[in-house]
Amino acid sequence: MGSREYRIAAKGKSWKFRLMYDVTQAMKVSRSKEEFIREMKRRGYEVKWTDERKNITFTCPNGMKCRCSKLHDEKYLKENIEYEFTIRE
Repeated sequence: MGSREYRIAAKGKSWKFRLMYDVTQAMKVSRSKEEFIREMKRRGYEVKWTDERKNITFTCPNGMKCRCSKLHDEKYLKENIEYEFTIRE
């Protein structure tokens, strides 16, 4: 994380940290990819998740886009989220 992003996060105004929070909350109530996407849409996000792409792309309510690989923890990576869903089956 760069210093600018760190300062914004420290002030509680980081859209990316809000995205990470919302992904975490959506994962808590979802048992599948489809449920997760529905929950994220309910929270105002667009989710592009295809088998052909390595990453999940989130479009935030403010219009900013972010790939799962740009979030600051490995638990947000596509393969880790998919693995979590297989465990829950």
